[in-house]
Amino acid sequence: MKKFSFYMPPAAYVSKPAELIVFFLMGLALAGVVVFTWNGIVDVPPVPKRLVLRSAQVTHPLYVSRGQVDLYLCVSSDGGCYKHRLEMVHKNVARLNLRKGENIWVSLDSDSSNSFVWGIYDDELKLLVGRQQIEWGQRYINGGNYFMAFWFGLCVIGCLYFLVREVWNRYFYRGGS
Repeated sequence: MKKFSFYMPPAAYVSKPAELIVFFLMGLALAGVVVFTWNGIVDVPPVPKRLVLRSAQVTHPLYVSRGQVDLYLCVSSDGGCYKHRLEMVHKNVARLNLRKGENIWVSLDSDSSNSFVWGIYDDELKLLVGRQQIEWGQRYINGGNYFMAFWFGLCVIGCLYFLVREVWNRYFYRGGS
């Protein structure tokens, strides 16, 4: 039975400068992916005791991809208007009939300046998307982002390991010159 062999260069192998630059750039690109993925994580606050309804307007058409639905809103608040992107995962959300420029109502926490949307209502105040759907969808998307950030971070550590190892071999076997 043949053993699985992971190729490692011999101990006396000295990397060329181009190989070191490629490893550095690959590690830098992977670190950028980690930061981008980590920034995609949305903090889900605890369920508030009191909610307040705010007027909102749909700024983009409902974007439906394979696993998630993106809803872009312009929510009016006491301090003016702010843009908000809501990611949701639910089959019923994809069937919403929201168009660009349509006015809806969203429920927000009344005690803080947190912009997390807890519910979406139409003009007649009928519930379109509930708290459980939004919360579950956001936690599901966050789980995927944590998973990807972990594995890309592991790849960055691997790139750094090989980079440090090769720089050490270059210094050690060439006598520092």
